[in-house]
Amino acid sequence: MIKILLGLLKYNQGEVRLGDMELKEICLNNLYDRVSYLSQDAPVFDGTIKENLVFEKQVSEEQMLGALSEVQLSHLVENLAEGLNTEIGEKGTCLSGGEKQRLALARLWFEDSELVILDEATSAMDNLTEENVMKSVMQKMKDKTVIAIAHRLNSIAGFDRIILFKEGRIVGQGTFEELLHTDSYFMDLYNANVK
Repeated sequence: MIKILLGLLKYNQGEVRLGDMELKEICLNNLYDRVSYLSQDAPVFDGTIKENLVFEKQVSEEQMLGALSEVQLSHLVENLAEGLNTEIGEKGTCLSGGEKQRLALARLWFEDSELVILDEATSAMDNLTEENVMKSVMQKMKDKTVIAIAHRLNSIAGFDRIILFKEGRIVGQGTFEELLHTDSYFMDLYNANVK
C-alpha cells in the first residue's frame, strides 16, 4: 500500500486519491512535493546539523532550535561547540539511530506536505522518547494526513484511526481503544509489545 501511495507501484483496481486528485493523474514530481516519507533508516547527510534539518530553505535559528526541542534533540545541539553548524555524518559527529530518526522527524517542521508517511520512523527510540516525540509530531501535523507503520503499538495510540493488517490484508480498523477491546489479533499484538 505504501509503495502505491509513493508512486512506486501501479494499481489496477479501485482508486487512490490524494485530496481531490486521483493518484494516477499526479506526476511523480508533484506527488513528491505533496508527500513526505520517513523510514526507520533516517538518512543523515555529510554536512551540518542545519543543512540536514532545512537543506537550503531560509529558516531562522530560533525555528530550527524550536523544531529540535519538539523532537527532544535541543540538548544535543546545546552541548556541541558549533551548535547547528556542527558537522555530522561520516566526517563529523556521529549520531545514534534514535538521534538520526529525531533529526529526520524535525525536518517535517519545514516541509509543506499534505501526506506524511512514517515507516517505523521511531523504531530506534526508547519508549518514553518515542511517546513524547510522537505527541509533538501529531500536534504539529494535526491538519495533515499521517500514516504510520508501526510494530510498537503505543506509538500509534493517539491516531484517529488504525487500520490493522495481517499478511497483506486488512483485518480490522478503529481507534486504539476500540481495537484493544474488540479485536483479538490487535490484543495479541499489544500484549506481545507490553512483555
